[in-house]
Amino acid sequence: MKKKIVGKVRYVGPDLGVTLLKSNVIYDVVGIEPPFIRVIDESEEDYLYYMLRPQSLDKEGLYGKFEIVEDEDGLLAEAMARQEEIKKEYLKTHPPLVREEK
Repeated sequence: MKKKIVGKVRYVGPDLGVTLLKSNVIYDVVGIEPPFIRVIDESEEDYLYYMLRPQSLDKEGLYGKFEIVEDEDGLLAEAMARQEEIKKEYLKTHPPLVREEK
């Protein structure tokens, strides 16, 4: 059964693997499940990725970002904007860790 496409995003960042996400490729979004979006990736299956910072689960620190390419109903932009607000509020009380230089 073919899934309904709710939008399209372009992944920008390092390639996350042969079957995951490749930089500058446009992917179909088939679900919005904050803080995730369900994307049909290179495996041709749908997987959940963080909408603000898609990353590799295998390689720490390897991540990129999604750019909205198509969002007919505006739901994708709305969900991403809401996640940005949540992130800003969180960072007010949980500043990022900074490593001291030696």
